[in-house]
Amino acid sequence: MYIVPLSFRSFIVFIVFTVSYISHKSSYSVLLELSHYFYGLPLLILATMTTSIGEEINAATRSLHTPLNRRILVLLPQALPPKTRTPTLYGYGLSHFLPIYHTFEFCFRSILNSPSTPSRAGTFLRKLYIPELERTQKLRADLTKLLGCKITAGMEIGGPWRQQQSFMTHIRTSTNEKPHLLIAYTWILYMALFSGGRHIRARLLSAGPKFWGVEEEDPPLSFWTFPSSTDGEDLKTLYKAQVLELSTSLTELERKEIVAEGVEIMSTMLKLVDEVDELSNPYKLTPRGRELSLPEEQTPPLLKRLSNLFK
Repeated sequence: MYIVPLSFRSFIVFIVFTVSYISHKSSYSVLLELSHYFYGLPLLILATMTTSIGEEINAATRSLHTPLNRRILVLLPQALPPKTRTPTLYGYGLSHFLPIYHTFEFCFRSILNSPSTPSRAGTFLRKLYIPELERTQKLRADLTKLLGCKITAGMEIGGPWRQQQSFMTHIRTSTNEKPHLLIAYTWILYMALFSGGRHIRARLLSAGPKFWGVEEEDPPLSFWTFPSSTDGEDLKTLYKAQVLELSTSLTELERKEIVAEGVEIMSTMLKLVDEVDELSNPYKLTPRGRELSLPEEQTPPLLKRLSNLFK
């Protein structure tokens, strides 16, 4: 008898769908049950079945990762000891990104819960919605401590932040017209916290509790942490598995639009980082060979406006 050789991919697909047929469960339900016994197995199996739209975004934006990472690595030390004695500059820079996360997450929930959202798009978004990944409330809590004022949703209005305001408008318009583009936003704005974000958090923690003004409590860095026993690794695994599953249902046009949006997001993030530096004048975060600590009387005018806005 001649036995047709099976590739590893074909073998995995055969096993999963056989178990699915016998148990009368969906193939994805089978994968999730297996994940309780074999950590990370769903990703391994699903990766043999399809190409993740997330990996396509990574490939398309790879050329933007290096300049963005380089810019952050240059700016970050300027907001930490020994360049400065307080976390004011760090809080100021971080405040620039709260409106971005707020706008994206507000649009995500609004579209998800809207009766006018096409059922297909709603199915995609329900798979991707993991409340523990949301960052808006974490950012607000951190900034309230860092800037000494109550941070509210009012932060997203006004201000001379042209790139920021333009991007917020773009998020609202593009995701309302094409809800599947939210896939690109979740992939970039959340997964970045598990890659370069881990390095940034370690660098921030190295400043020590005295710098952050805490002794017995945790420093105001909850934006970089996740509420799980594995510090979010389980959330990342679940999220990536969901992205892999829905990748099989995307049309070719949808994939192209999502990847193009990913490139737009990364390009804009680079511009936003530059805008943070520019708007901190005359106390630029870029190295200029001088002390960057900011006593109250030297707080940048824009930061004073920010504080007054949220009192």
